[in-house]
Amino acid sequence: IKAYADQKEIMVSVTRGKVKVSRDDKLIAVLTRGKAVKISNETEQAVEREVPVESIAGWQQGNLAYEDAPLEDIVKDLRNLYNTEIIIEDTTLNKLNINTSFSRDIGAEKAMNILSRLINRKIVNQNGTLIIK
Repeated sequence: IKAYADQKEIMVSVTRGKVKVSRDDKLIAVLTRGKAVKISNETEQAVEREVPVESIAGWQQGNLAYEDAPLEDIVKDLRNLYNTEIIIEDTTLNKLNINTSFSRDIGAEKAMNILSRLINRKIVNQNGTLIIK
């Protein structure tokens, strides 16, 4: 389960067994191995999909993998994970969808450097705050 208060979506993925997902006593999905559901916190729309079990297990083992994820959500994950302030100066980049993966142990700055190359933008470290220019 990936559910942060500051993110627009909740993701539930299953590596084994069967999981019933509900919200306010309303059944949203019944998931089995290799299935996931993404639920919008704004519209409550739910989208089910198949996901490689390795990518689900990878998150638990410290690997971060994103498929068509908005830059804004990736940055929020990195903020939470590394307890680091990260700012996207150009808000038009927020909805830019990214496909990437990296190991959690590389740290915030290296993860941001990978993102900067993908979006062709500079990352500046200003007193510990990482800023996407």
